[in-house]
Amino acid sequence: MPTRRGAAAERGHVRPTTDVVVAVDPPQRRRRRLHPHPASPTRRPPPPTPPPAPNPSPRYYIETQDYANRSGDTRALRSLGSCAGCVSVAEGIERFYKAGGKVEGGKLKVTRTDVTRYVAGHAALVSLTYSQAAGLLINGDGTKQQSPAAPKNDVIMTLARQGSKWVITNIQGLG
Repeated sequence: MPTRRGAAAERGHVRPTTDVVVAVDPPQRRRRRLHPHPASPTRRPPPPTPPPAPNPSPRYYIETQDYANRSGDTRALRSLGSCAGCVSVAEGIERFYKAGGKVEGGKLKVTRTDVTRYVAGHAALVSLTYSQAAGLLINGDGTKQQSPAAPKNDVIMTLARQGSKWVITNIQGLG
C-alpha cells in the first residue's frame, strides 16, 4: 500500500512535513500519526505540575515560596519543613499580610540546582540559585516600596529521608 508521501514523490511533488505517515486509507484518504510533533501548536502537553507537598524538592520549595510571597497563603510552604529558616520565611510573609500588606510582581524563578552531597536514602545537600523579578511591596498603611530585581540568590538546603518521604531540615541563604 503506498503512502501519501510515496504517491506525492511519484508525481514529483513532495511537501516537507513533520508528520509520521503510516498509511493512507484510500476511501477516506486520512493520514494517521504515530506521535504528534512536539512543537505542534494544536497539541501541547499539559503544563508540568509541581511534586506533591509530602515529598518536597528544593525547586518545589521556591515555587511554593513564590506563591506564598504573592498571595499571603503560607499553608503549603509550612507543610514543606519546620526548620528555623523555613519557619522564619513563613512567619515574615504572615506578618506582612496580617498587617494589610500586598505584593505585586517579584516572581521567583529557579535558575540552577546542584546536589552537592548525597547519602543514598538518608540525606542530601542541595545548592540552589534563583532569580527574583522586580516587584512592589504595598504596606498596610498604603505606602509603597519598590523591590528591585535580584538576578542571583543562592541558598543551600539540607534534606533528610524520614520514612518514605524527604523533608527539608535546613535552608540557608548564602551571600
